[in-house]
Amino acid sequence: MLRPLKKFLIRSIAKASNTLLTEHVVSIVRRIAVSLALLSFILFILIVYLHRNKMVSFAWPSQIPYNYFFSVYIAFTFILFYEVFAMIIAIPGSIADSIGKQYEIMSLIILRTVFEHVGQYKQSLLGMTMVENLGDINVQQILSIEELLVGAFGSILLFYLIRIYFKHQRHTKILEHPEDIEDFLTIKRIVSLSLIIVLFFVAIEHVFQLCQSFDSGGIHEVKISHIFFKDMFSVMIFIDILFVFISTWYSPNYYVVFRNSGMTVSTVVLRLSFTSSLTISVLLATLAVVVGIFMTLIYNQFQKEKITAGE
Repeated sequence: MLRPLKKFLIRSIAKASNTLLTEHVVSIVRRIAVSLALLSFILFILIVYLHRNKMVSFAWPSQIPYNYFFSVYIAFTFILFYEVFAMIIAIPGSIADSIGKQYEIMSLIILRTVFEHVGQYKQSLLGMTMVENLGDINVQQILSIEELLVGAFGSILLFYLIRIYFKHQRHTKILEHPEDIEDFLTIKRIVSLSLIIVLFFVAIEHVFQLCQSFDSGGIHEVKISHIFFKDMFSVMIFIDILFVFISTWYSPNYYVVFRNSGMTVSTVVLRLSFTSSLTISVLLATLAVVVGIFMTLIYNQFQKEKITAGE
C-alpha cells in the first residue's frame, strides 16, 4: 500500500521539478532580472539628474545616497535576486554547489556595496583635499576610503577563493543503493520547490515593508543593504542543518557528517557577515569560504583513502 503511494509521490515531485527546476525557467528569471536591473539603472540616473537640475522636487530619503553610482547598487539587487533563485535551483543537483552559490552571492553583495561607497569616497576625498591641516581631516572621511579599498580588494580575494572552492568539488556519491539515492533526490527537490515559494514570499514581503517605510517616513530606520538577502541567508542556515540530519540518516560515515556540519558552520559565519562594517563583512565572508575550502579538501582526502582501501 505504502510503496505505490511513495512511487506516486516521487513521480509527482519529479514532474513538478522537471517543470520548474529547469534551465529554461532559470533563463526566463535571468532575463526578467536583467531587464529590471537595466530599467532601474536608467530610471535612477534620470531621477538624480532631474532632481539635481531642479526639474523635479521631492523629499530625498537620507538613507539613499544622492549620487549616480547608487544606480549600480540598485541594479545589482535584481541580479542578486536571480543568483538566489539559481542557488535554490542548484540544490537537487549538488548541495555543495548550492553552498558555493551562497559564497558567490555574498561576494556580489560586497561588490555591490563598493558601488555605494564610491560616491562617499568622492565626497571624502574632496573634503580631505580642501583641509589645510592633517589634524582637520574627519575620521569618517578616512573610514569611508578605507572601507572602499577593503571592499574592492576583498571582493577580488573572494572571487579567487570561490574559484578554488569549485575547483576541488568532486561530486562523489555518498549513497550506494538506488532507492536511497532516489529518496534523497526527492527530498532535495521538495526543499528546492518549497524554497522557491519562500523566496518570492520574502521578496514580496520586503517590497511591501519598503513601500510602507517610504509612506510613513520610516525609511531612515531601514538598512537598505540588508533588505531581503539577510532573511534568505537565515533560511538557508536551517536548510543546511536539515540536510545534515537527512544525510546522516542515509550515510552515517564520520567524514560525511563532519563535512556537512562544517559546511553549515561556514554558512552561519556567512550570515554573520551582514554587519554595518564592510571591513568586518569581508573578513567574515573570507573566513566562511576558507572553511568551505578546507572542508572540501579534507573530505576529498577521506574519499581518496576510502577508494584506495577498497582497492
